[in-house]
Amino acid sequence: FNLSTIQSKLNKDDLALKSVLLSLSISKEIDHKKGIGDCYRLLATHYMDGKDLEMALIYSDSSHAVYTSIDFIEGLCSITKNKAKIYLRLKDYKNAKTFGVLSLQYGNQLGYPIEIKNTAQVLYKTYEATKDYKNAFKMLELYHVMKDSLERVDKINETYKLQIDFEYDQKTFKDSLKNASEKEVSQLKFNEKNAQLEKEQTRNTALIIGVILLLVSVIFIVRAYNKKKELAM
Repeated sequence: FNLSTIQSKLNKDDLALKSVLLSLSISKEIDHKKGIGDCYRLLATHYMDGKDLEMALIYSDSSHAVYTSIDFIEGLCSITKNKAKIYLRLKDYKNAKTFGVLSLQYGNQLGYPIEIKNTAQVLYKTYEATKDYKNAFKMLELYHVMKDSLERVDKINETYKLQIDFEYDQKTFKDSLKNASEKEVSQLKFNEKNAQLEKEQTRNTALIIGVILLLVSVIFIVRAYNKKKELAM
């Protein structure tokens, strides 16, 4: 089912059709009602896109029946909107209005702005086609209210995302400073330790040289003393 949706978005309609038919066969075999309804809905969309409105309506009716049997409101909201679209294209404005209003009711029940927006657009076109300009204006107004609402939500989400990214960058920067500071402290300690070792090494070297010079001096004094003693005798 998901594979079919992806393939459809990639405009690979033949592959999408094969995938959804396979998914429908599996769903029927395991008696997965929602899966069956979803597959019928996808098939209806496939035929709508292909301008075969008769087949689109057949599969829409099948999907509608399955969703009704399991009281799947999300599915009913979507499929009644699709049926309204089909009837609008067929210029059957009575049924377009009936299913459009039904979809709008489901959308309000679910609180789905995007479904309300899309259904309002269908109803606007339906009322406009029948010269019911009062209701057409109401649907157009509702469409723009939902559209603006969705755009505000998108902006809020974008702002939130930017805030999260900013906080992440700040944390990364602070962590970098901390790491740099820790490395700097470690380097300073290392340098200090090396300096201390060099100082001790220099002191030890000086001590050894001092001892050697002292020994040389002692030897020189002893020899001078012995030589002086020999001359005195």
